[in-house]
Amino acid sequence: MSPPEYAKTEAKALNSKSQLAIPIKFGKDHSGFAAEVNKRVSNYFEERGISQRGDWRMYLKTVLVFGLFISSYLLAVFGNLHPALTLLCAILFGTSMAMIAFNIGHDAAHGAYSYNPKVNNRLAYSLNLIGVNRYIWNIKHNLSHHNFTNIPWADMDNENIAMARLTRHHKKKSLFRYQHIYLPFMWLFFSLYLTLVKDFQLFSMKRMGNNKYVKHPVREWAILILSKMFFVFFAIILPFLVMDMPWYRILTGIFVMHACTGVLLASIFFFVHLLEDSPFPEENAEGRIEKHWIVHQVEVTSDFAPENKTLAWFCGGLNQHVAHHLFPDVCHVHYYDVTRIIRETAAEYKVNYRSKGFWEAFTSHMSFLRKMGQHDRAVPVFGYEM
Repeated sequence: MSPPEYAKTEAKALNSKSQLAIPIKFGKDHSGFAAEVNKRVSNYFEERGISQRGDWRMYLKTVLVFGLFISSYLLAVFGNLHPALTLLCAILFGTSMAMIAFNIGHDAAHGAYSYNPKVNNRLAYSLNLIGVNRYIWNIKHNLSHHNFTNIPWADMDNENIAMARLTRHHKKKSLFRYQHIYLPFMWLFFSLYLTLVKDFQLFSMKRMGNNKYVKHPVREWAILILSKMFFVFFAIILPFLVMDMPWYRILTGIFVMHACTGVLLASIFFFVHLLEDSPFPEENAEGRIEKHWIVHQVEVTSDFAPENKTLAWFCGGLNQHVAHHLFPDVCHVHYYDVTRIIRETAAEYKVNYRSKGFWEAFTSHMSFLRKMGQHDRAVPVFGYEM
């Protein structure tokens, strides 16, 4: 099944009135790369007799991450600690929220945590626990971003950002000349924006990327409102009710917690899709992308520090992002070896696999923002200026 058809099938499962807005199709596998990389990855798991889903490493990490989430919150709110230790707990709590998103909610929402759909479904609601609605996230991320990565108008993760110009079809504004300066500071507020504003904006939209939605189920509206109320209560209101501390210190701790989460979430996404050499291919008059979907995914996605196992453990393998886009239903604990297979196969078939160091990815993203914000020059696309 091609990715656009997969998107259509999944969309109908979520909402019977949803449909593809643009029937984008991808090219054929003329080089043989797609078939070969699929074969080699399948052989890797079959020859070792291991599951493509989570194993003891995933289960242990789940316990550790949820343990950090619960303990840091209890110590910060009820521990009556020294202000410096309370602030440290707020940082750890914000970090644990990002780790839940990276490691648990993300894998579960992709069906990569377990072969049991009920386990995946329940753990995917950990996204709601940290203030992100898993239903609308699934539409935006799984059905739009993963199927139509970096395709203007179709990839929702690059759309609907009023304060930035991230693709060449967006209008240029004078403010955007400075986006490489002010956007990194806005990362501090990214988590607050996601939890308090973004989901409501998405629920009110009639079209999300390449998927058109007429009406969301009442059940999902109810879950959205109730889960948001719960998050606001335990993450914002309860600290003011129980902590014996001046209000400005409590407010500082809440902001630091969200700032930590926001910076971690923003940096992981921006460093893998929005770089100087990131292409944004558009479909032709027949609604077709020239390259095969798997080749397209490799060439519009970039890894950063993929050999760094500590970073990979922390961010759920999302620094090994090409592996995630090619095999989203494979648990991230396997990405290190899967990335090696992809890199070797891409070299043989002359497919443009890209990987950068962490600092190189950061500077490339900053340069991307600067060039996209200029009026007289846009980001290079496939080697030429647009």
